[in-house]
Amino acid sequence: HNRKRSGKKVTLLIRSSGEYRKGCDLFVSAIKAVSEKMPDIRTRLKVISIGDDTLKDARIDKYVDHVARGHVERDEVISLYRSVDAFIMTSREDVGPLMINECVALGTFVISTPIGVANDLIIDRQNGLIMRDISSEAIGESLLEFLDNYRPPHSGAADLPDSKASRSKLTFEGFIQAMMDTIH
Repeated sequence: HNRKRSGKKVTLLIRSSGEYRKGCDLFVSAIKAVSEKMPDIRTRLKVISIGDDTLKDARIDKYVDHVARGHVERDEVISLYRSVDAFIMTSREDVGPLMINECVALGTFVISTPIGVANDLIIDRQNGLIMRDISSEAIGESLLEFLDNYRPPHSGAADLPDSKASRSKLTFEGFIQAMMDTIH
């Protein structure tokens, strides 16, 4: 079907991990499949990975613009959440994951498998997308939907929230307030 064009390359953050339960193998398969359906994906999607070299070693750079940041410090992770268009969680199983809590508290769009806190914190198609199941097909469908429909929430740096205010949301009290604001 017809792919809409947006002038901006979309940036996605993912945690790279060789652990089976984290599902990075599903993401690799999904990227390959999406690149067949969307030949211009390299011009439309930039993937930033943090963590180990699983995604770098899988050579996803053959399909998308990929930046492997490796292990990053805590405050840099927070900065990355704020700078990307979305965070993608591909886990097969996870009790948290804490990264979903952090992204929701900071207002970062989350694309997630239906695990852990995802169903409690993500309002589907408002502050994120919850995949229909845990599979490379579902990840691919969610990526295509996101790329087709995503519009950046702000047009410039003047619209970005003050970093001190955003960091305050990472306190327990700030997190609870952000959740209450999301619910109401």
